Amino acid sequence: HAAAYKCLEVVSFKCPHASRYILHRITPSPARLSIWKRNPQFVSRGTTAPVRLLADLNGTVATEDDVHAEDSAVDRAINLMREGLPSAFDKGTDLDYSLYDEYVYFEDPTTKLWGIAKLKKLMSDLQSQFSKITYTLFGIQKTSGRMAVARWSMTFTLPAEPLPLPPIVVTGETSYTFNEHGRIIGHVDYWDSVSRENNLWEAVLDLGRTTATNLLLTAPPLYQPNYTVVRRYADFDVRQYDPIVLAQVPMRQDALSVLSGSGNSFRQLAGYIFGGNDRGEKMDMTTPVFTDLSSNSVASSMAFVLESDSDADAPAPLDAAVEVRTAASSLVAVLPFGGIAAQPWVEVNQRRLEDLLAAARLRIPPGATWRLAQYNDPFTNPLFRRNEIMIDVCLPDS
Repeated sequence: HAAAYKCLEVVSFKCPHASRYILHRITPSPARLSIWKRNPQFVSRGTTAPVRLLADLNGTVATEDDVHAEDSAVDRAINLMREGLPSAFDKGTDLDYSLYDEYVYFEDPTTKLWGIAKLKKLMSDLQSQFSKITYTLFGIQKTSGRMAVARWSMTFTLPAEPLPLPPIVVTGETSYTFNEHGRIIGHVDYWDSVSRENNLWEAVLDLGRTTATNLLLTAPPLYQPNYTVVRRYADFDVRQYDPIVLAQVPMRQDALSVLSGSGNSFRQLAGYIFGGNDRGEKMDMTTPVFTDLSSNSVASSMAFVLESDSDADAPAPLDAAVEVRTAASSLVAVLPFGGIAAQPWVEVNQRRLEDLLAAARLRIPPGATWRLAQYNDPFTNPLFRRNEIMIDVCLPDS
């Protein structure tokens, strides 16, 4: 029984529905586990999965010293991962494979494999086929005796000739399972944009849809405020914006008049950046144009993004209605959409984002203000305009 439960513990790390597996046979030398998968749509019925089960195969009971040694080994491995993962995809570097067991199981929405040799080949192919890979580790923490969870984001560009494709951001979690020596025996990646079943076709459709959206809804090559995509779901992003220096004016027009560029607020801001300031300085255009919306989706203020490091560095406006201020860092949910961002269309996408946030169990804090971001000039074909509706959001504590 001890050996059987040990094997089921190893199997269940990759799938919470362990009932889909039946323990079929254990051979102690060498330690191999034969698993029969109940679900006939996966692989074959009889699968011999090489897993080194070095503990409890003979029914021995672990002592407190054994448990302490295992915890220390796992803690050391997690600390090494915390140091090494941020640079694992830099040019000329790689994963630290000494942290992995020879018979490690790896899974993500596109791949399932056993063994360190196949994992090395997968990572080598990834670095050779995709360009400009950037990996960001947000954190890794131990969740139980032999398990840890890491949260990350990865930005990469799909190979395409001759048409260059825009970069894709994937965010998610990695579930790590360790053996008693602190080596990884299970590495399972979950994408925020794909269900936890890690379906291949769902992942392919997600990458294709994201690429198509980024190709179709393009932003001009102008300065934009800095942000980090914390989570990318199938239909919207959660971004962490750095502080933004803004030139802002109040508005009395509705959203439709703003888009045409004929509103007085737009002219006031344009006058400021084209020399209407105490230095007579002409500043470069930036994107997007932000419009704060009131509760009934009517515009209340408009703002241009400035390239200054702080509001103190920006020239003072000659027009008293123009205010230069620094917006604090913010965590926002963002839904992109195309077309002409007239008030009815903005309201449709606002309600859609509300539904998506509710489905993802993300909370809008009290008093949060809806904001419209418009990236293109009024002469851009509406089919290719990039608009975004955004709102402050709170991530779950977990």
